[in-house]
Amino acid sequence: RRKCKSYVLAEPIRKQTGELTGVIAMVMNLTDVSKTIVDTQLGETGHAILLDQSNKVIAHGRAEKLKTALQDFSNHPALALDEASVKPTAYQEGDKSILAFKRKLPQGWTLIVEQDYDEAYSSLKKMEADARNLILVTIALVFGIAFFVGKQLTRPINELTAIASELSRGQFDLEM
Repeated sequence: RRKCKSYVLAEPIRKQTGELTGVIAMVMNLTDVSKTIVDTQLGETGHAILLDQSNKVIAHGRAEKLKTALQDFSNHPALALDEASVKPTAYQEGDKSILAFKRKLPQGWTLIVEQDYDEAYSSLKKMEADARNLILVTIALVFGIAFFVGKQLTRPINELTAIASELSRGQFDLEM
């Protein structure tokens, strides 16, 4: 017989008078919760971490980062980032920047989602580079068209100026 840990959520159902009328409950197998966290992938480097109320790991998307079961993650850098509860926030891990987002769940657990900063913003950086290249090509085209149109517009004026110069020197046998 296999032992299985479960997570039970239960809440009383009461009438407006406060009288108990029942209980609503949900049971989840912790193995299923852990599998969901472990299977969560964001690109190549992104993963999720689920911590209990005392910041011990319930599940980690990167098993190689765990040393023991229920390892204490109280000193994890993402927990110290207050703004990471509102928006993804970066922290340094060695020479890498990591983007982290954390959410306190109703049962007191904490969900942390992390991804390498460069990978998270690679699409945006590519779009910025593409936009810069498009602007440069547009500028080159505008200058090229302006040069060509300018030549076309000034050619007749230059020809008339040359003819006027020849006429002023007394040459009247010019062909146009």
